Amino acid sequence: MINNITLEQDYYAEMLGVEYINFSFEESCCQLTISEQHKNALGGTHGGLIFSLADIAFAAACNASKKGRYIGVQADIKYMRGSKRYSPKSHC
Repeated sequence: MINNITLEQDYYAEMLGVEYINFSFEESCCQLTISEQHKNALGGTHGGLIFSLADIAFAAACNASKKGRYIGVQADIKYMRGSKRYSPKSHC
């Protein structure tokens, strides 16, 4: 069971199949297993999925604070090459 109400109610992360490995205000790690629905038209992992995984891991870290809730104002990712991994992880 997840000990964080915002993670329990993250229906988008649940729909994607994101698994929370660990999370705290200092660090967060999430992963998911790539299926056909996660691929783009060229057969690679969809860039939007990679961004979503990173954003979900970031949100888990932000929302783990005992002093309040935090949000990101801006985020970006620079893709160096296409992803062929079947179980990507995101560390924040």
